[in-house]
Amino acid sequence: AAHELGPCQGWVEADHAGRRGMRQKADDRTCIPLCQGHHAQRDSFAGPFRTWDQARMRSWLAGMVTLYQTKYEELSSR
Repeated sequence: AAHELGPCQGWVEADHAGRRGMRQKADDRTCIPLCQGHHAQRDSFAGPFRTWDQARMRSWLAGMVTLYQTKYEELSSR
């Protein structure tokens, strides 16, 4: 997911990237893999995300969720 974000930093984590209510975690089906560094940067709009507005972030996250849901479906159907 983060290949366009630069070199990864740390272990890969599940980033719950879907929409959610206040103080709630998004559904597990909306997880995308991000390294620890990019996960923390995404959460705080830092690093490669520092110039992104909320609309760009939502668009990117939606695309990544769709990409990984498709990959999961492909692997599950084998």
